[in-house]
This record gives sequence, structure tokens and C-alpha cells, in this order.
Amino acid sequence: MIIKKVKSFLKIVDKLNNLWISVYFKLYFVDNFFKIWDNF
Repeated sequence: MIIKKVKSFLKIVDKLNNLWISVYFKLYFVDNFFKIWDNF
């Protein structure tokens, strides 16, 4: 039972990590986009 709980917990953590990474990359991309835009 404990192993099942740990596995489900890890799945949730993995999903959160993926979400955070995608959000981070979006913010990073937007930030760079505006920096490039400012240079024109």
C-alpha cells in the first residue's frame, strides 16, 4: 500500500514539474521576445 501511495505521489510531482517547466519556458520566451522587440 505504501508503494502505491509513493507512486501516485511521484506521478503528481512529475506532473507539477512538467507544468512548472512549461510555464518557466513560456515566461523565459516571452521575456526574451520583449527584449528583442525593444532592440528594434
